[in-house]
Amino acid sequence: MTPLIKILLFVFVMLMLASAATLIIYTARQKRERLRQRFASISPRTEMVMATVPLMRADPLARRGFLQQLVGLFGVEFSRTDLYPVKWWVVLLGTLVIARAAAFLLGVVFGDYVILLIPPLWVVISRSTFGWWDRKRRQKLLDQFPDALNMIVRAVRVGLPVAEAIRIVALKSPEPIGSEFTRVAGEINVGMPMDEALKQMSSRTGVAEYRFFATALALQAQTGGGLSETLENLGDVIRRRIALQARGYALASEARTSTLVLTGLPFVTLLLLYFSNADYIAPLFSEPLGHKMLGVAFLLLTGGTIVMRTIIGKALS
Repeated sequence: MTPLIKILLFVFVMLMLASAATLIIYTARQKRERLRQRFASISPRTEMVMATVPLMRADPLARRGFLQQLVGLFGVEFSRTDLYPVKWWVVLLGTLVIARAAAFLLGVVFGDYVILLIPPLWVVISRSTFGWWDRKRRQKLLDQFPDALNMIVRAVRVGLPVAEAIRIVALKSPEPIGSEFTRVAGEINVGMPMDEALKQMSSRTGVAEYRFFATALALQAQTGGGLSETLENLGDVIRRRIALQARGYALASEARTSTLVLTGLPFVTLLLLYFSNADYIAPLFSEPLGHKMLGVAFLLLTGGTIVMRTIIGKALS
């Protein structure tokens, strides 16, 4: 492979990484806009109340230190490090090793230029890891929310104040929703207004349904009305959304299974060829051209898997 072809391939990979980063930013902005439209469609008065609830969990960058801004590029949120199952610095070290291993495989095809790919690969893998944990936590918070609303509704109907109902949810609910309501109850105990504590919880979790809950309580405090009926209707809507989401995953199970099969089939075929006729595939591991072929195959397989998973995720979002 001539140096010109290597340079062109390297530029192509860099453009693909830049395109992936642009797609991530665009998707985040589109999600933010969809949330705004959903909130605005409820009622004009609700929009006025919800305008006081911040959309972003993170603090402005201007209020962060340089180290927090730097580490924040890798997807680490210092305000939520206690929620990670593994220490954040351990994750960064592990993803650095993975990025170096991926760069080594790419170096088989592109040569020594791939050392420049280690930083962007490190950032992408780290952000993907922390993002995966965050999505799992949000899904748990959403799944547990209807039961928490039912507790609050039952407590309000028997005459207990909302603050006491929140303390009951904090004591009786499993993790992670229990810790969130425990924090809200503690903030209310030290004198923070309930609507402000709930707004901070909705901002902290990043789940739209928690924001609806905070807005419902804020509206009830300003205008009055039946709080138990409102929360009961909200719980029913959330249950229907969860059921619809589960149905979507069930319908997409065939596509997800096909992705797993297509991803694992090359490795299974390679093992079968190795045990049946090792000399036939030996050049792939002993010859420089075989190394390049393996590198190209790995890139194509990885890219195809990412594309298939992205399509399935978009269809279910």
